[in-house]
Amino acid sequence: MSWRDAIVLAARGVRRRMGRAVLTVLAIALASALLSSLLIAGTVARSRVLDEVSKGGPLAGIRVDAAAPIVGALDSGATSSGRPRTIDDAARARIAGLREVRSVLAVMVQPVLVIPPSPAVTATAPTTTRRTAAVAHPDSFGDGLVGADLARVSDLPVTLLAGRLPQPASLTEVSVTTSYLRKLGLGDQQAKSVLGTELEYGSARVYRALGAATPRGRWVRAEIVGVVAQDVDSHESLLAPIEAVRAARTWTVTGENPAVFNTPRSPYAALFVVANSLDAVPRVRQRITAAGFANSAPEKLIADVQRYVHVVEIVLGGIGLIGLVIAALG
Repeated sequence: MSWRDAIVLAARGVRRRMGRAVLTVLAIALASALLSSLLIAGTVARSRVLDEVSKGGPLAGIRVDAAAPIVGALDSGATSSGRPRTIDDAARARIAGLREVRSVLAVMVQPVLVIPPSPAVTATAPTTTRRTAAVAHPDSFGDGLVGADLARVSDLPVTLLAGRLPQPASLTEVSVTTSYLRKLGLGDQQAKSVLGTELEYGSARVYRALGAATPRGRWVRAEIVGVVAQDVDSHESLLAPIEAVRAARTWTVTGENPAVFNTPRSPYAALFVVANSLDAVPRVRQRITAAGFANSAPEKLIADVQRYVHVVEIVLGGIGLIGLVIAALG
């Protein structure tokens, strides 16, 4: 039988049972659509779950600390290794030169005194009696100013909850973290209420004149332009461009006895290293450890999540494939 004869016989069969042929084609089309939808749903779920695990940052991110990680301080599932080392520009360049390293971002932390605005929320923000009482006259508090290169924020574990991030070159804009909201008695759902307000932060310095030590403060008034959920440094309340933090740190360390103000000896509090791929993370961590730097990454947690999500993808794909086979048998 030639191909022409087969096509003629098939056409005759379709004409004799047109309704059945139409239903079969529709069933196959619906089953194909179901299979595609389930595969897409699995892929989207995988992306969202991994983004949540990595807290908005790159999945192949590794944190290099100036001090050895404290047990329990790391993210769930993270592992750490290495010895504490001072992190400066030389260390940054050394790590950036390791194989399979895509980028290295420095993080600087400076202790500051924060004076929130009064009132601490915008006049147009919806308020309740309880919340107004909690934030109408906030006290000053000691905290930390975290600085990073915000032009490359995609390489940092930072998630924007409201507003925007400070301009990378700005010295008068900050984003606050959820820690700041909690100190003012606010919840995450009230993040927008602090946008547009101005706070002051000051870094201290000791002068010695006529045999007496005199502390002086360098004060900066900054506008709150955004609220972030971040893991750059878990307990700090302010996020700013690194140049703003460098200026505050320089003020303190050029005075006498900067250790009085808990100023870190290491120029950088941490580095965020991004590997070329998720599979390269273990190898890059080994090279960083061999260089003598403490580091941590949630690679085990991400691997576990990937395995479970892959099982879900197989199940969803199997359901769609069964539907397609049943439709084709018609």
